[in-house]
Amino acid sequence: MKKILVATTNQGKMAELIEMLGDTGGDVRWLSLSDLPEVDEVVEDGETFAQNACKKALGYAKATGYWTIADDSGLVIDALNGAPGVISARFSGPPDPPGKGQDRTLIDHRNTAKVLSLMKDVPAEKRTARFVCSLALASPQDILIQTEGVFEGRIAREETGENGFGYDPIFFVPSQNKTAAELTAGEKNAISHRGSALGRLKPLLAALGAPEPRRGTCAGLRLARPGAALRCDGRNRALHAPALARGRRPELRREPGRIQRGLPRGRAAA
Repeated sequence: MKKILVATTNQGKMAELIEMLGDTGGDVRWLSLSDLPEVDEVVEDGETFAQNACKKALGYAKATGYWTIADDSGLVIDALNGAPGVISARFSGPPDPPGKGQDRTLIDHRNTAKVLSLMKDVPAEKRTARFVCSLALASPQDILIQTEGVFEGRIAREETGENGFGYDPIFFVPSQNKTAAELTAGEKNAISHRGSALGRLKPLLAALGAPEPRRGTCAGLRLARPGAALRCDGRNRALHAPALARGRRPELRREPGRIQRGLPRGRAAA
């Protein structure tokens, strides 16, 4: 049985991730950081969600020897110039006392209360916001996959709903006429930032398979077309799974930070 670590102690986040990743195929046991209390915390000091996700995934993978999935996600509010952003989980300040095992519900309430206070005089048309989720999968040697998802909404005037976690009770979703905390788990996962990022991760994870890749395999490669399946051929190349199924290898163009599948001659990109 392959063990894959999900780099979080947040049980609400863990539940969402496992529900959406549970059918990736293969015999997998999902671990959380709560299963490994002796592992030192990786400090999230990146300037972007993607930087933090990659740092956590690679840091915990090296520390434990397990493939590790890490995400960094947060709330971006236009009227607050993008705050709370990468400090969403600690927007109201560090836990008191600092350290592991804090009451996550209390911290979430402090954070939402601070947002509501800062937004109290902001008119409805300027309360636009979005959740952003960056996901990374790492082996102990390399970052293997990166994906991202976005969830658009508005900041409500008060907390409403009992489901979800974090800022969900104040994140109003116009298309559903509810806050994220009023949505069922299935409803939220179908449209959320984490659901979108995981939807892109799942086929890539399934295509990578169970064996640990050699050092350097697919290091730093990102797919230009979200959701396309990735497979490594052991020579630091990424192959597009549908093309492999048809028995041919697509042309690959390497560009800084991403990889693209070449188009047949005479056919323009859309």
